[in-house]
Amino acid sequence: MLVRDARRQRVGALPGGRLRWLALTAGPVAWSPDDRYAAALTPGRPRRLTVFDAGTGQPVGDPVVQAEGSLHWGMRGAEARLAVVVADRGGVDVHDAYGRHRYHLPVATTRRVGRYFHDGQERPWA
Repeated sequence: MLVRDARRQRVGALPGGRLRWLALTAGPVAWSPDDRYAAALTPGRPRRLTVFDAGTGQPVGDPVVQAEGSLHWGMRGAEARLAVVVADRGGVDVHDAYGRHRYHLPVATTRRVGRYFHDGQERPWA
């Protein structure tokens, strides 16, 4: 479930209509294809990427500083990984399922086309 208020979003699972957990985020939340993880950037500067256990809402690793961008999960075999398409042609940062930065791809990505970075069409690189 994703709830928007004036400037922030919160995420929580609602099995049986009950809220299981809540997290304050600074943008859209990305759920892994296997539904085990949820990733989001946190409010404040610098932005930090946090990966949550989707069942408990607890962070699965330490938050890492991350430039603002669009979050895209993918699978490599049985392993989930997260690609962050960095805003304004900043390339792609790839993280493991625990949010640890693995590498940066210095590629030209889609430019911002709307008011917010996630308004446009981004290219998933996971």
